Amino acid sequence: MRKGAGLILMFLVLLTNCTRKKDGSGVQKPIALKTAKTVNWVGHWKGEGSKEKLVKEIYREFSFENPEINVNLVFPQDSKTGNSSSDYIVAQLRAPKSDWDILWINDNYGPISEIMKEDNWPSKYLVDFMQYPEFVNAYASTQVLNNAKKKWNGIVPGPGIDGISYMLWCNDAVAKKIGIEPKQFDNTPSDLKTYFKAVNDYNTKNNTDIIPLLVDNEGWSPRNVLMQQLFASQVNDTTLLNNSTFGSEKFDAWKAVINALEELSQYKPLPAEWRKKTWSEATKDAISGKCLFYVHASYMYNLWYTSDSAATKNMYPVELPSLKPAQSYISEYRIPWAIPKNSPNRDEAIKLLLYWCRPSVADRWVRYTKSPSPIKGNFVNSTFSKDKFEAFDFMINKKYGNSKYNLGGNEYYFGPNHAGVNPYFFEVLEGSVSAKEAISIVGRKLGRN
Repeated sequence: MRKGAGLILMFLVLLTNCTRKKDGSGVQKPIALKTAKTVNWVGHWKGEGSKEKLVKEIYREFSFENPEINVNLVFPQDSKTGNSSSDYIVAQLRAPKSDWDILWINDNYGPISEIMKEDNWPSKYLVDFMQYPEFVNAYASTQVLNNAKKKWNGIVPGPGIDGISYMLWCNDAVAKKIGIEPKQFDNTPSDLKTYFKAVNDYNTKNNTDIIPLLVDNEGWSPRNVLMQQLFASQVNDTTLLNNSTFGSEKFDAWKAVINALEELSQYKPLPAEWRKKTWSEATKDAISGKCLFYVHASYMYNLWYTSDSAATKNMYPVELPSLKPAQSYISEYRIPWAIPKNSPNRDEAIKLLLYWCRPSVADRWVRYTKSPSPIKGNFVNSTFSKDKFEAFDFMINKKYGNSKYNLGGNEYYFGPNHAGVNPYFFEVLEGSVSAKEAISIVGRKLGRN
């Protein structure tokens, strides 16, 4: 027992010595333990299937690899604070110290700017990730970074990981019922005319009401992407498209789109009272077999799969049609999070967002969300992929490379000085206004008659 007690005493002495260090006087002092810093992070995509799964995976992996950093992930739905309203974000940025180290800004530059009333507010209040080489080098395209800098007035406030492609979602079960096989790529208005006619003939013969083309009107909706892609392909000059000036080339391209839409209008592609169609109604109609095509974005996959995985398997993405072989395609990369300069733990928050720029994370984003990623990945995709969604993303990237552009408003067609001019796309498509009437009305407003 004495021998055992002696060994224990020696161990305690050694343990005490090991937990002390010497200062200049030779006196040993206890080792000071570092206090872990807590990064308060407003989450995103709760309830959106694999997107939420990826956020939680990054949270766990980053926490494991960085034990000196505590991560407090809170989704807006679970808290009265931490939401993405522009008023709340502005209050956080202007406070002496932000409550959150990572804010959910949801790429809302415009609404925040309206409250800020300061042109340079991004550089004044947000961390610019362009100062970090590992961030810049992670991007597959400098053009994507340049687009972000242009939007955010000279800075890039975070990874643009929320990649989106726009498309016609086709219900394969409906197509088979009608007896057609819509092409996944290289469609023209003439092809759409064939598909719409087939739906119209089927409805007439069987007394059904399948919708050829479905759009929604509740809140934000990318219903104009069909028209914008037709317009961009007709202009067929990326430099001219990015130029804010308006001239005869753009006016002629707009007229070409209007005439193509009138050709489609004879088959009543839009449902009756389509303007009253809400987002929730349209999304259900699309996967339940009530329409052939639904105009929307790649993120619909996750929303549909979460609610009805079996029905989602009937949907497949179809490239937006072009009047001429297009040189560019509508895609965008939204920035979901930013770090305020008044963040209490700014360095640790930066480290967490840089974690999203890893190739392995980019691979998972494409695999989980069926949407594009601006970050370089590790995997070499194949056109022979068994996953029709991932194959679509691969083919769009292969076809257009870095020649992608964001969805725009009416200023895209007529220039910022005429942004209030109605392009009459949907009026012509529904048949309430003829192409000739639309061209005459718009021509007068633009001084082109």
